[in-house]
Amino acid sequence: MGTNYYFRKKGVDLPRLHAIADELSNECKSLIGKYNAKVREALTDMGIDGYEDYEAFAEQHTFYILNAEELCGDINVGKTSAGRKPLMQASEHFDSMETLKLWYEKNKHEYIFINEYDEEKSFDGFLADIHKRNDDPNLKEGAQGKCVAGFRWEYRKFS
Repeated sequence: MGTNYYFRKKGVDLPRLHAIADELSNECKSLIGKYNAKVREALTDMGIDGYEDYEAFAEQHTFYILNAEELCGDINVGKTSAGRKPLMQASEHFDSMETLKLWYEKNKHEYIFINEYDEEKSFDGFLADIHKRNDDPNLKEGAQGKCVAGFRWEYRKFS
């Protein structure tokens, strides 16, 4: 089990964004349900099958844009996982521990540091923890990412 860590702009009202996403998601599901039912009925009348495959695909891919965390611009910093050394997330903002610290110092008045459970955390405490984990010889190093000054940095998005 792992935990992701993020920077989030101060003042973001995530419950409000979730409420909007939930409301619109439910409306979209209802419309898609009506659309699918009518198209399925019309295709059945025409003797055409296989619509269920498209229907399942459409339902899986329609609601991605309503992810409240992405809407509010969270910046993924990295993650810790049981039994593993930390994996850091490179971005246009930072791609090494040095640039991460510089970015934080420059932007700490605009951002809070949180974990994936929306709990505000100490950035300095996070740094101390990941340095300790990174130095622990009992933890496995993941195959992901590029090693930069002793830390693994992933350049693709991860969850």
